[in-house]
Amino acid sequence: MAGHPVILSALFDRDGVLRGLRFVTDPRAAPHERRMAHLLRLAVINRYEPDGWTCTDLPPAASETPVGGVFIKQRCEKATPERHLSLDTRFLRKPGQSDNDPVTGEYRPGAFESSTRFEIFDPSYKKQ
Repeated sequence: MAGHPVILSALFDRDGVLRGLRFVTDPRAAPHERRMAHLLRLAVINRYEPDGWTCTDLPPAASETPVGGVFIKQRCEKATPERHLSLDTRFLRKPGQSDNDPVTGEYRPGAFESSTRFEIFDPSYKKQ
């Protein structure tokens, strides 16, 4: 999706009507692709018009740290009569993650979380 490897899930109701889609950037992607996963957020916001999104920057949990001076932990939502959109984005280091192994000093590619989770649902659908 928008040049990012994603895992797609679809929600169908009992009658077989599509009611929702979920796109999650693939955590198995190569480190250089995964490092850019948080940028999918920008593509989604621009695709569904930047106006009307409500975004909340969440504080770091214990021991979460920036990656290269950048910390993103954000939840965004937008509702229209046709759809409900939600977007969760992360670009951070979780506890124990660092560029270098603390014992050997060797570089560890991919020791970070960079992800985007995008969901789009029919707002009239009521889960049963």
